[in-house]
Amino acid sequence: MMNTCIKRLTMVAMVVACAFFLSGCKITGFNLNYNSGDGHKRVPAKRTYAKRGPLNIPPGHLPPPGKCKIWYPNTPPGHQSKKHGDCRTLQRRVPQGAWLISHPSGKRSNTVEVSVYEEGRSGSLSLTIRTYNFETGLFISER
Repeated sequence: MMNTCIKRLTMVAMVVACAFFLSGCKITGFNLNYNSGDGHKRVPAKRTYAKRGPLNIPPGHLPPPGKCKIWYPNTPPGHQSKKHGDCRTLQRRVPQGAWLISHPSGKRSNTVEVSVYEEGRSGSLSLTIRTYNFETGLFISER
């Protein structure tokens, strides 16, 4: 009886330890909810994805060639705006913590550029542009 109880406690402890360990694998930044003005809650983060990790945006949510879309990291794809539009217009509307997803046309239509707007160390806005493969979502380069 005592031996069975110890085995069960050991098994429960192992499951809890594994769950605790694995839960830390997806933590990517400090999250804070705010209202973006369009009625949707957004979750900005200082670091929102691994520098050279996969894009993790479903292909059906990417803009068509020659267009752009504002993407809010840490917001499920089904809660993102379905609108895409002119890149120059949207570029002026990207809030801090959001990304501007652009899908070039022509020879570079097999790539997607992600402009990441983050708060820099001095409080200024920094911009990093990362390029991904359109079909696979794999990281290509950064500038």
